[in-house]
Amino acid sequence: MRARRFSNRGFTLIELLVVIAIIAVLIALLLPAVQAAREAARRMQCTNNLKQIGLAIHNYHDVNNVFPMGASSGMRTLGTYQAKQNLSAHVALLPFLGEVPLYNAFNFNWGCEDNATVECYFIQATAQTAQVKAFLCPSDPYSGKNNNNNTRNTNNYYACIGTTTYYAVVGSTSIATLANTDSSGLFAFQRSYGFQACTDGTSNTVAFSEALVGNPIQNKRQKNIGLNTVANFPAAALMYDASSNPALLVQAIKSCTRAFETGAHNIDTQRGQNWAHGAMAFTLFNTLVPPNNTQDQWTHCSNTGSGSLSVFSNADSWHPGGVNVTLGDGSVRFFKETTNQRVWWALGTRAGGEVLSADSY
Repeated sequence: MRARRFSNRGFTLIELLVVIAIIAVLIALLLPAVQAAREAARRMQCTNNLKQIGLAIHNYHDVNNVFPMGASSGMRTLGTYQAKQNLSAHVALLPFLGEVPLYNAFNFNWGCEDNATVECYFIQATAQTAQVKAFLCPSDPYSGKNNNNNTRNTNNYYACIGTTTYYAVVGSTSIATLANTDSSGLFAFQRSYGFQACTDGTSNTVAFSEALVGNPIQNKRQKNIGLNTVANFPAAALMYDASSNPALLVQAIKSCTRAFETGAHNIDTQRGQNWAHGAMAFTLFNTLVPPNNTQDQWTHCSNTGSGSLSVFSNADSWHPGGVNVTLGDGSVRFFKETTNQRVWWALGTRAGGEVLSADSY
């Protein structure tokens, strides 16, 4: 009987390349699905964070009959009060987020500062530099990272001051003047509003939104940087309700975009640097530039030398297509980056009298 012959021939080079190509195609198909699943989980965590904040502001309201102030009144140095060195709404919400020991660590006679040479920094240092998980969006790659300026990028969630832009004006005034300031949103400077002030309806009013933190390694004309010392900014655009003059508002936004595109500005990395700091770009934003806007890609814009006195502070995120937002009724919705600008203005005001259809956002 003839023995059966077995071939010991291996793969040819062509066969091996075909197998590798097939594996590469399968990996290429699989990776986007894995990344999408991971982003879905991160977005769900971000939504949960904003739900916790929504519950916290309502529990705060139950106790105090108002929402917390957007910025409190505290000293920067002994006897000196300044608008941009105050404690945020986030600090007031700590007991309602399960952070009672951290809340007790604050001295409410003093404000908050990121400059280690200032008196209030040393007084609040332990408390204000702590990370609170509920204030960090997992989709932001720079969230919680040290920005080499004494504090870290510890906040992704911002209280809404509506369509108000004049913080750059009131920011340099006396504390007596600040006590009489107002905003068109649910949060303001040294002032609190309750449900009774929200005549537009809490389900049609933005309370909090997510936004990016600063990125110190970004260059000019790249996304998620802030601008300061922007020239040719129309001073008349600093208003209680900037949306009441759309032409002037558009002109102001264009002045920031023009500076962003030409590099005619200083890069500002203060965005979200400190959750305890009650100031624009730190913990406050306004609804003037639509969310995740692809045309105006700067995060915040100041006509002064300080990001905390920004005229515009925008809602933006690393989530594809839009941002998560907590409304005044505590619900969380995802607002697409295609949201109409005027609808976004209307959603920011608590008592603007606008009529919004449920299908408009």
